[in-house]
Amino acid sequence: MEIIEIPFGYIKAGKIYRSAWDGYEDYEIGEVRDKDNAKSIQFFRDRFALLEANIKKLIDDIEKSENKGSFLSNLENLGKTLSEHNGLGEYLPLKETLLRYESLVRDTIQKKRLKNFEIKIVLIEEAKQVVNITPWKEAEKKVKELKSQWIKTGNAEKDKNIELNESFKEIIQSYYERRNQFFKDKQKLTEQRVKQYEELVNQTKNLTNLHEKERVEQMKELRGKWRETGSIPNDTYGLLFNKLVTKNKSLTYIQPKEILQKLEQMKEGIIPFERSMLEEFKKSFFTGKSKDKSVCFKLIQLLIEREFVNSTIQKKFPNFSKLEPKKKKAIKLKMIKDLINRDKKDLNLYEENSVLFSLKNKNNNIIDKKINSQKTKIEIKLNILAWIEEDIF
Repeated sequence: MEIIEIPFGYIKAGKIYRSAWDGYEDYEIGEVRDKDNAKSIQFFRDRFALLEANIKKLIDDIEKSENKGSFLSNLENLGKTLSEHNGLGEYLPLKETLLRYESLVRDTIQKKRLKNFEIKIVLIEEAKQVVNITPWKEAEKKVKELKSQWIKTGNAEKDKNIELNESFKEIIQSYYERRNQFFKDKQKLTEQRVKQYEELVNQTKNLTNLHEKERVEQMKELRGKWRETGSIPNDTYGLLFNKLVTKNKSLTYIQPKEILQKLEQMKEGIIPFERSMLEEFKKSFFTGKSKDKSVCFKLIQLLIEREFVNSTIQKKFPNFSKLEPKKKKAIKLKMIKDLINRDKKDLNLYEENSVLFSLKNKNNNIIDKKINSQKTKIEIKLNILAWIEEDIF
């Protein structure tokens, strides 16, 4: 039977064969069409050229890509097709090219997975720290960042990846459990404190029937218990305090009218700031309406805070008095806004710690005093901010 030798193969009995290469046996790739050997051979040469072009494009894509690992399956699939590919050409260089790039990609994947492993170990350690962060807003922000980084990082080695994922999941889950328990405890503690406030309001019902000395002593004791009860939401506290004031109008305190007048004069700069005078004013409360007392206390605190801001500015800007009014105002605004932001951060920390501290120390109101004090600081500074904006300060 006649055998016709052709480049990379031969024709036998009207069929076209690709010659053996690199351990692969001779392989029938097709047959002669229309008894035209040349045309049929060209057809299979073209098929090889197409394969060669596809491999070249794949290699170019790999070279340009930062994510070379995504091409591994393409390389493997193309490599498997070579032994049965219907074409005529030099397959061995193509196989060597595919194997070389497959090795390169596998090495890249291995290095990437090792890097992913190292990154995930770090993320797990960071997650362990997040669990212990008390300010929940800060912790929640950090948890979201960690979860996002975890997803973006990608897989480590398969045998390590499952363990890593489980560890990270458990830590994050423990954070959510701890957070949820915190807010449950906080709600429970708030309910307990509201009941205590309501009980104190009820205890004042019979105070008006007592003799003056006994009434003053009882009211003094009640005020002490009121201060020690602890922090609750402002709106709820306001309602309870209004109940207390409504039932005991004659038992609250005020400043004398002449003291309020002097405070207004000090505010307007008619009389100079004197800290000692303000301290004396704070000790001079008499029986009367609570509204006047509140106004005086607030004004005293504002004047003291304004003086503090003034002295701080003078230390920081020795030539402040020589500056233009617009520049002075800008400095004052920045100073007070920075102080407000600082106080708000401290308040957030105190509030986040309050529940845990109170549950462990039921008779200790240190944190609650700090919270109330911090809220007052912020309110005072916000009023100073309004004074600056209105050119009162």
